[in-house]
Amino acid sequence: MKIVHNETGNIIEATQDFLDAHPEEYSLFSQSSLTLDELKTKKIKKLHDNYQSFFDDYLARYPKSEVASFEDKKAEALAYMIDNTSPTPVIDSIITGYGGDKEEYINSVVAKVQYLAQAEGAMVAKRDAIKACTTEDELEAIAI
Repeated sequence: MKIVHNETGNIIEATQDFLDAHPEEYSLFSQSSLTLDELKTKKIKKLHDNYQSFFDDYLARYPKSEVASFEDKKAEALAYMIDNTSPTPVIDSIITGYGGDKEEYINSVVAKVQYLAQAEGAMVAKRDAIKACTTEDELEAIAI
């Protein structure tokens, strides 16, 4: 008996006679039966899933209503960093609500933007490295 899979990916146990009678429909189940492009696609999916999990975990620290304001705060903070006369109505409302320092708050928003951008950049660099692989050994050397 051998463990094999068919075109739909179903795993079965079959005798050699059965496999010989259906050579087009079944192949030995092994990692090496995947092409390099298929292995790359699989690894990229794992990378994306890991990054998405990281990002979701990061956002889970905040209530959904606060997450909804992230893009507005980001735009205001970045504009303010370029020109400190730029309007910041969302940030101003938040500062009024908790009584903090506007400069400190804007710096904390920019730090969070940079943190997430760096994490995304690392993911993109790893994805590009995966795409550039020309051998399975190169691909296996990239840790996810």
